[in-house]
Amino acid sequence: MITEIRKILLREWDPLCIGENSYLSDEYDQYLPRILDTLLSANAHVVAVENALLLIEEKELGVTGSERSRHAASMKLVKLAASHRSSSD
Repeated sequence: MITEIRKILLREWDPLCIGENSYLSDEYDQYLPRILDTLLSANAHVVAVENALLLIEEKELGVTGSERSRHAASMKLVKLAASHRSSSD
């Protein structure tokens, strides 16, 4: 699941515009545990994930990314978490 979260962060969220730069593909890895915790503890609510991403943008990265990108990433992350939970049952 971590690999999929990483891909979503890089392809959908990406407030630093890293894109497909393979040298920077681990740029958001330090936030993976926090995002995973949010997905699990918030029972994967889109708003909670969006808020977590916004907090990372503002407090950690010092940028404010696109609301559209944040929402798209959050939707995919929630869907991923739901499919992971259903496959674990």
